[in-house]
Formats: sequence, structure tokens, C-alpha cells
Amino acid sequence: MSDRVAFDLGLRTTGVAWAGGHDHFTSPAKLNTSPITPDLEHDRYCWWRDTFRMIMLPHPTTCDIVVEAPFLHPRNRTGSMGLVLLHGILRGVAIDGGHRYHTVTPTELKLWATGKGKADKPMMMDAARHLGWVGDNHDEADAYLLWCYAGTVGFLE
Repeated sequence: MSDRVAFDLGLRTTGVAWAGGHDHFTSPAKLNTSPITPDLEHDRYCWWRDTFRMIMLPHPTTCDIVVEAPFLHPRNRTGSMGLVLLHGILRGVAIDGGHRYHTVTPTELKLWATGKGKADKPMMMDAARHLGWVGDNHDEADAYLLWCYAGTVGFLE
């Protein structure tokens, strides 16, 4: 199986997991103000693009990028669109680096991790701890679960 890197994308904090490690990255506060002006949107795009490139530097050969599919909230379209843009940024970095890109629905991950399709954040963190994760950031826990899931279900082969 190839190397894999898992991301739980968020506009403020993104969790990431890979073989031998996990972490989370928080975008600078100035990029999370409301409303998002075109200049701030550009700065946010560049910050995340550069951060994703930095994360992928230790993975110079083709690997699988596994990411939780965006949840499109019917009442918060602005936030949903920002998350869709974030997916596009990561997909672009994946393509530029020759990596494969896979999405997993939130429900699929929750069912696998807890047996409940509507598991809450504490349940998901407990599931990650059960699989060996040590930490206190829910985005990092989700990324770790995505990384484990991708290694066990065989969809990357």
C-alpha cells in the first residue's frame, strides 16, 4: 500500500495525520474575520496552499491524500463554500504533487469509527483514542480516524 496522508479540513483549524504522526494547523486569526473581503480571501487561499505544500514536502513520491468530504450546510452557504474552496486548494496541491485524492463522507467515517452515523465530537475522539491516538484536538482526531480508516478498508488499493 502506498503512503497516505489524511486531512480533516476546516477554515480555522485543519487536522492532519500520516504514518508516524498527527498534528493540526490553525490559520492566522486575521484570515478568519467576517466578512471576508477579496483581499482576505486571497490571503487565506495563499496561506492554506502554502501550508498544504509544506505538509506534503516529506511525501515527495505519489501518495494517497484522504479527506473528509465537505458537509454542505443548507443554512450556512457562505461557510460551506469556503470549505469547498479549501478542498479545491488541497486537490490542486495533490494534482501538482502527483498524489491521488480520495474523499470519505462524514457519515461513512462515523459509522466505521463508532457504529453511529451521527456520532458527536467526543465520541469520535474516544474512537480515535481507542485506536491509539493521543491528543485533545477534534480535527486531529478526525484526521487520525481517516488515516486509520483508509488503511483498513482497502479502498486505496
